[in-house]
Amino acid sequence: MKDQVEKMKNRVRKNFKDDRYNELLGFLDVENTVEADYPADYTTKGAVLVYYRAHTGEIACELITDMIGVIEEEEEEMKHQ
Repeated sequence: MKDQVEKMKNRVRKNFKDDRYNELLGFLDVENTVEADYPADYTTKGAVLVYYRAHTGEIACELITDMIGVIEEEEEEMKHQ
């Protein structure tokens, strides 16, 4: 699992390296599940969050698995152009 997470982090790093408008800040490995009435994936132990500065200047974060999904979709679209 740890190797898989490192591969995803490297893929995200490469994607941001090619991005003129957004800047990667780093990753957060969630160490403890936050108990809440409405639990979310990003508050669950083991989740990895990607923090970045968006083109609007806002600081944003996403689950790394969601970001990898977007990267894969973009790559697939590029193949068909």
